[in-house]
Amino acid sequence: ELKGYLMDQSISSYKFQEYNTSIHFLNKLIHLEPKDLSALTYLGNSHEKLNNYVEAIKCYDKIIAINPLDI
Repeated sequence: ELKGYLMDQSISSYKFQEYNTSIHFLNKLIHLEPKDLSALTYLGNSHEKLNNYVEAIKCYDKIIAINPLDI
């Protein structure tokens, strides 16, 4: 399944500190599943690791908007 492949690739890239690659796969996944909380979390964390704080905050804000009671 494409979604599983994209998530696996993004997590693997994240674990190897290849944050730009992780962002690439996560953006593709989020295009398919805009409300995937796990993907949005990894995307925000990847941006944060690259000091892209504005982008990271956008991801975290989306997570809160999708699921405000699970903070």
